[in-house]
Amino acid sequence: MRNPVVLIVDDEDEYVYLMISLLKDENYDISIARTGEEAMDIAQKKVPDIILLDVALPGINGFQVCKWIRAHPDLEQIPVLMLTGHDIEESAINGLKYGAEDVIGKPFKITELKLRIRTILRLNRYQILQNERLRFQWVVEKSHEGYVELNHIGNIAFSNSAANKILDIDDEIEDINEINFHERIKKLFSLVTSEAWEQWPNLPSEAYIMKPETKNTPSKWLKVELLELETGKEDCCMLRLRDTSQQIQLKQNIWTFENLVAHKLRTPLNGLRGSLDLLFQSNKDLTSDDAQELIKSTKSSINRLTISVTNILNHLHPPNTEIISQTKIKELILNICNHHQNEIVLNPINYHLDDNINENYLAISQDHFSLVIHEIFQNCKKFHPNDSPQIDLRTSETEDNKLLIEISDDGVNVDPTVLSRLKFPYFQIDQDFTGEIPGMGLGLSRVTSIVYTYGGNILVTNNENAAGLCVSIILPLLKNDITI
Repeated sequence: MRNPVVLIVDDEDEYVYLMISLLKDENYDISIARTGEEAMDIAQKKVPDIILLDVALPGINGFQVCKWIRAHPDLEQIPVLMLTGHDIEESAINGLKYGAEDVIGKPFKITELKLRIRTILRLNRYQILQNERLRFQWVVEKSHEGYVELNHIGNIAFSNSAANKILDIDDEIEDINEINFHERIKKLFSLVTSEAWEQWPNLPSEAYIMKPETKNTPSKWLKVELLELETGKEDCCMLRLRDTSQQIQLKQNIWTFENLVAHKLRTPLNGLRGSLDLLFQSNKDLTSDDAQELIKSTKSSINRLTISVTNILNHLHPPNTEIISQTKIKELILNICNHHQNEIVLNPINYHLDDNINENYLAISQDHFSLVIHEIFQNCKKFHPNDSPQIDLRTSETEDNKLLIEISDDGVNVDPTVLSRLKFPYFQIDQDFTGEIPGMGLGLSRVTSIVYTYGGNILVTNNENAAGLCVSIILPLLKNDITI
């Protein structure tokens, strides 16, 4: 913080030197002006914290300088302490008329002048801080992002309207100073990732709170950022709550579209190309039975391609959440896994499906569920040393009434510090990971964001005492008394 700047404006050397000597031990930066014109020039360049202004100056007098200062948009808030060797009463009236904070007669008492300067500087500094805080609060109040200031015990000291809405705070009923921020968000949201929030009140750069998607409302993602404040209050902090739902949804939609294009167009395009190649390479008579069969196959591929393009366009909209009964979950898993097993060309999958899962329900889009399984299978093959992984898939119900799907392979192990970072929605480890499996991580981070959208969790671990990874997908189950 800079030292206060004091501008002394006086044409009498005796008083200039006297004021310099009495202020030199006060840690002020002192500037000197001998005329009114010089004072105005220095004031514009240095913007002092206080001006000690003599009334009787050659040329423009002190009252005119004070009037000019009060009319200047950048200088109008600077306190002015006027000094006069003339009639103190008349000078005081004129000085206050033109906007001076106070008027002192010459000769002055040294102690009195020092105390006046200290008091004026302290009050002015307090007023500046108050004005800055009011401006800050006004700007924050108009913001669409949530801002929350926490005190030394983690309770809310200040929150703007956007934050009150996010945190479900009714300031007419609740005393915000009694609300603990961490307890409130645990009550209203899922904390993503749980490992990141275990470090509270220290937060990494990537920390989220989210509300899972329901049948009637989309998922809501909020990024929580710790802001650095230069307030001198080391035991307080400011948080920004920024809605990133659209960003994450956009990434999911792009990924969905990419996968749909890859899956739905590849087969009909390959059939179309193969039939046309045979027709043009064999120089067949187009009226022959073989040629007619190829033409028929080509038309079939075109029809399939048309249907696929239509399906892709339909899927440009986010998939709808569906309520799936537990009795159909096993059938759904088998169908999806068998489809992707054949499409990706995998070894037969070893299934260990729990037949004793209670009659509950699962809320998830079948398209999203299929994409999650496909991406994990794709990674299993992509990063296997021989492109031929042995995949085990196991399902069970956890003690806290959640569906656990474990998919493991016999590929390679990954550094645990890298695995822990895969859980962030935007994380991609291409930049960190070098060696035999470049590019790993983008698909898994996308899978993670989808699973979080439905209120679930995902764990990626190395297999114990064996090569390969295990991806554990945890999805909440709905109670069996749900109305469909």
